[in-house]
Amino acid sequence: MAPLRLLRTTLIGLALCQAVSVMAAVDPVATKQELKQIQQRIEALQSTIKRTQARRSETEQALQRAEKAISDTRRKLAGVNADIKGSEAKLAQLRQTQAQLDQAKKAQRAALKQDINAAYRAGRQEYVKLLLNQEQPDKLARLMKYYDYFHQARMERIQAFNATLREIRANEAKINEGVGQLSRLKQTLETERRQLQAAQDERKQALAKLDTRLQDNTSRVGDLKSSREELEQV
Repeated sequence: MAPLRLLRTTLIGLALCQAVSVMAAVDPVATKQELKQIQQRIEALQSTIKRTQARRSETEQALQRAEKAISDTRRKLAGVNADIKGSEAKLAQLRQTQAQLDQAKKAQRAALKQDINAAYRAGRQEYVKLLLNQEQPDKLARLMKYYDYFHQARMERIQAFNATLREIRANEAKINEGVGQLSRLKQTLETERRQLQAAQDERKQALAKLDTRLQDNTSRVGDLKSSREELEQV
């Protein structure tokens, strides 16, 4: 038993001597200075974190505004595309009507020519007879009036076709002008959308970098606080 008590006493003595030597090795002044430096670094990082958070908030708000602007531009583009599609449909309908009227006008001209030729062939002899026969002037006048009326009706229809075609061409020119304006507006909106998209991508990248910086600085602050606590316990 005596040897055991002697060994225990020796070990306790060695432990006490080691503790005393460690305490003697710690320089309170150096420890205080190191704590001060750690605290300064913590405060500097916390200030940096606040500035980074403010920049992140501004970047995030700008990103939200950009997303809204892109959404508005896309909505405008959809409206312009719909207008262009509607105008092109109107142009197609006008051109179809114009082609039909052109065919009808050609048919009227051909019919008028045939009527004149037929009337001339059929009525030439009767016309000559009536001219020679001075006893029937009323019949001659009626015949002349009939031919004039018949040809006049044909000419009026052709003139109506021409007026309609002129109106169609005027409408077509107006619609073409509108389509041109819409196309230019579409090009402008497409350019605006691409620029907004590029700005949005840049802000997303900036936001990701700020998040990484915040995460790194927050982790460094945590490490410094742990070191400070360890020094405070010495």
